[in-house]
Amino acid sequence: MTIILLDIDFFKHFNDTQGHTEGDTCLRIAAQKIQDTVNRPYDLIVRYGVEEFI
Repeated sequence: MTIILLDIDFFKHFNDTQGHTEGDTCLRIAAQKIQDTVNRPYDLIVRYGVEEFI
């Protein structure tokens, strides 16, 4: 088993300056890009915290 913790740098600043709606959109795009990268059917992408993914 391997676990990778991914944190989006400077997300708090982006969220504070662009607004929470844009921040949510950013997180959705990031999650989709991560999901598109994994290629095994049993790989799982999970949001962990505000701007972290596992």
